[in-house]
Amino acid sequence: MNFENDEQHKKSLPLPQLRVFHVCGAGARPDGTCSGFAWVMLRTGKKETQWVDGLTKEEAEYLGLIAVLEYVGEGKRVMIWMDSPIVSGQFNYPVPVKDKRLDVLLSKARRLEEEKWLRVETQPIRRKGNLAAVELFDPAAGGKAFDYQESKMDEENDRNRNKARKRLRVTNLADDTSLRDLIRLFSKHFDVLDVAIYPDGGVSSGEAEASVTVYEDDAADAKYWAHKQSWRGRKLRVRVEENSW
Repeated sequence: MNFENDEQHKKSLPLPQLRVFHVCGAGARPDGTCSGFAWVMLRTGKKETQWVDGLTKEEAEYLGLIAVLEYVGEGKRVMIWMDSPIVSGQFNYPVPVKDKRLDVLLSKARRLEEEKWLRVETQPIRRKGNLAAVELFDPAAGGKAFDYQESKMDEENDRNRNKARKRLRVTNLADDTSLRDLIRLFSKHFDVLDVAIYPDGGVSSGEAEASVTVYEDDAADAKYWAHKQSWRGRKLRVRVEENSW
């Protein structure tokens, strides 16, 4: 049977059991060695590690993602906790990928998702909670990778985690606006921390509302910038909500 809309057909299928994986990638040492990736399937303990010299951190992470998608069977529902928030964000949302090598790997991952009728979601996870990281970085498990940036990344993530946030209320949106639409619009200029859409929140028929969460330091600039934007012929209306956290 031919389906005009594969995505609608995928959503109509019975929801399969969720497969949960941890993925981690390690970039090469200064001499170009000891880069690679690992993945671990949480329910079964199945795991794989591959060492490929000359990789960047993100290239290794993409190869781990691709290896998981190649491993799982068709029509599966997959949750992948990843070491890299960059790779996770690029896979989940249509943000521009300037690095041509990463763009090729991203295209391969998305092609596997489509061809195998997979339902895939990725989320970042800290190194300390990532079981796949043990395979790469723990010598007792055969790990031989070393990430010179890990301690700096942890410090930056801790600082960002404690930064205050503000929620922007965005109105006058078309009722078919998607989460990806909003993320693509705002993430070009600001760190988007959360997005929600309220299809029936508009004041008139065919209108939706949404909230976009950014760091408090960016809230005023994001509001000013968004007020000058139009989306699908509609002038955006934005206000900053009072609550912060």
